[in-house]
Amino acid sequence: MRIGLADDSQVFRDSLSALLQASGAEVVLQVGTGRELIEQAPEAELDVVVVDIRMPPTFTEEGLDAADQLRLNQPGLAVLVLSTYAETTYAMRVFRNGSAGRGYLLKDGAAHPSALRDALHRLNTGGSVLDSSIVDRLMTGSLRREVLGELTARQRIILAMVAQGCSNDVIAGVIHVDPVQPEIDDVLKTLGIELADPPNRLLSVVSWLRR
Repeated sequence: MRIGLADDSQVFRDSLSALLQASGAEVVLQVGTGRELIEQAPEAELDVVVVDIRMPPTFTEEGLDAADQLRLNQPGLAVLVLSTYAETTYAMRVFRNGSAGRGYLLKDGAAHPSALRDALHRLNTGGSVLDSSIVDRLMTGSLRREVLGELTARQRIILAMVAQGCSNDVIAGVIHVDPVQPEIDDVLKTLGIELADPPNRLLSVVSWLRR
């Protein structure tokens, strides 16, 4: 897996690069700005880009802007956005035009090799990833707690895993039910969650929880 890193901190890039290469990935590009990433990504022949949100020159949303531009320039390129902020608004932007090959993780979570390796693999195969701590916060703080209380423990697990971007195979392996799609459909129907068109169930569930 060929990976590009974009973060204004050289120390963080070096640390993350060492972590990735120890897990078998190949870091072939390191830059400090979103503009450099957009310019150099095509020639680097990347599979996945890992990008910070706040970079020069304004330190606001350069990483998100770069992710949006990369979607236009290289639709097949997977992008993992890293952030120190558990902001669902940022996450919504990452997934708003489709969740396939898109991920949003907190930097603390990315420090765990197995979690980072799993996230990159999922994105590289067309899956999606949303940090579990963000999903946990959404579910416990949602104004829809009364409705969520009607779900069984297994249904809450299913809902959380859908919001995290887990595939049906992964969900089936956790709850030991196969096929699992009828179970997912039942949860969505119980909560009145309608999937976007084209279907983007991660974004649909997160949007529902945020209302």
